[in-house]
Amino acid sequence: MISKPSIQRKGLHIRFFLNGKVAHFAPFLTFNLMFKSKLLTILCLCYVVQISCQDSVDENSFGRFIASHGDKHDLLILGGSVIDGTGTQPFQADLIIDHDTIAFIGDVDTNLIEVDELISAHGLTVCPGFVDPHAHGNPMEDAAFENFLAMGVTTIVLGQDGSSPVHDNRFDSAEQYFDALNQRDLGVNLAFLAGHGSLRSSAGIGSKSNLRPEEITRLKQMLGQSLEAGCFGMSTGLEYVPGMNATTEELEALARMVGEFDGLIMSHMRSEDDDQISNSIAELAAQGTYCRTHISHLKVVYGKGRERGRQIIDLLKSYASRGVKITADVYPYLAGYTGISIVFPAWAKTPSAFETAKKTRNAELRTFLRDKILQRNGPEATLFGSGPFTGMTLAEVEEKSGKSYVDILMQLGPFGASGAYFVMDKDLQDVFITHPEILICTDGSPSMRHPRGYGTFARMIQQYVIQDSSISLTHLIRKASGLPAEVIGLQKRGTIWLGNYADLLVFDPIQVRENATFVDPFQYASGFDVVILNGRVVRESGITRRMDAGKVLLHQ
Repeated sequence: MISKPSIQRKGLHIRFFLNGKVAHFAPFLTFNLMFKSKLLTILCLCYVVQISCQDSVDENSFGRFIASHGDKHDLLILGGSVIDGTGTQPFQADLIIDHDTIAFIGDVDTNLIEVDELISAHGLTVCPGFVDPHAHGNPMEDAAFENFLAMGVTTIVLGQDGSSPVHDNRFDSAEQYFDALNQRDLGVNLAFLAGHGSLRSSAGIGSKSNLRPEEITRLKQMLGQSLEAGCFGMSTGLEYVPGMNATTEELEALARMVGEFDGLIMSHMRSEDDDQISNSIAELAAQGTYCRTHISHLKVVYGKGRERGRQIIDLLKSYASRGVKITADVYPYLAGYTGISIVFPAWAKTPSAFETAKKTRNAELRTFLRDKILQRNGPEATLFGSGPFTGMTLAEVEEKSGKSYVDILMQLGPFGASGAYFVMDKDLQDVFITHPEILICTDGSPSMRHPRGYGTFARMIQQYVIQDSSISLTHLIRKASGLPAEVIGLQKRGTIWLGNYADLLVFDPIQVRENATFVDPFQYASGFDVVILNGRVVRESGITRRMDAGKVLLHQ
């Protein structure tokens, strides 16, 4: 029989346990509120004295809790198997939630309290809501992010790959942006990074290389203002325009500023290709001398085999042993998703550079595109997610149009489309996906035509925990909650501890399903029966109840 959480609302019958026996007080329910409160206080004091002589810590703590917090509470989660997000083994416990906070963890006697809402979690897992350290979207345009809630994500980090909505030109500062965002109903908690590329644009620097000292100073000042306003760090996109033009001097100067605010640099590194990734990690590790650093969506393009994956892990460990603060995240798919500029050479990635290259280096550009696509597993491995060929592979467009894939790419140019690229090796990527110290991310959004934005965390449970048994549920939940909260610097989130914010999930792992596919990527995940955000039940049995419980989270 499938376990399902049952939710009751308003009013539980009340009775008391004294000396291990049930003591009913039927008249108690008819007494007026003042008398009831006094009687409850007396009985609870007796209860505390009585159980102080016993060995049960849980009962003792509950007695003290009732004595100090009274008998009326907002939400009770009863009978669940708690996985607290720290990596420790599951334990049976009940949780009391008051307002937005976890107020009690232990054994609850339902006859001692009254709650507005009761969730029966017998036979189910109770864990922290997932924290997605790398997501995309513009909350000023769509603040719902319902696809994230459906797969158990309660907090997402925006402002990735060097591009951040914080630097919206409609606002004079990050502080103004956050103030405006706080006026909106938010579906999830939102944390933000400043974007290196966005800062360059705002400073009027654009794609310049070899910046003058005063230009670097201007970037540092703007970054400092964003960090002061509450950004958790800065993202870089060094494979994209304009980040690709940043020098070591510029990046390390900004890293020093991030370090002054105890923030982190989250980087889409300069290259993820197998023959370049060690150099890319070394570049980021150099910034790790000044601040915490983090590799976005760790992958080794063209790399093969588990041994290659272990070599990268060993490389990260070697930097950590030297005191370099470097972490990473990964998504559980073998296809990435980004703009088609990824297959163009550095000297033809911008619109103007592309036009120049067509005139002056046309044959060279065409040869580059041909070889690049073949290197990336051929035209069958590129699936368009936007532009005129959405939903088709490059090979299908080639067949349908009668044009070569090189002609098609020359027609599109570096900004003509985005797509999914099947360029990763499963054995290699699984080393990262199952590693206990590498976070899980989606790199997804509400609108991106890639299943990772709708299925990542469900896929992790369905495939890696249940089907393959390649990672335990306990360790996965740590990788998806407590660990990312720690890496990002979120306070009182990601773990089930007293006093933490109540971002929680109640579910049966066996029933979790990833429903999104590359053909139909916008299908919500299923199986996360109850999603609680800041103490409020926001999603229940596949139906969203409210989309206004999210908060803007600021770095303190």
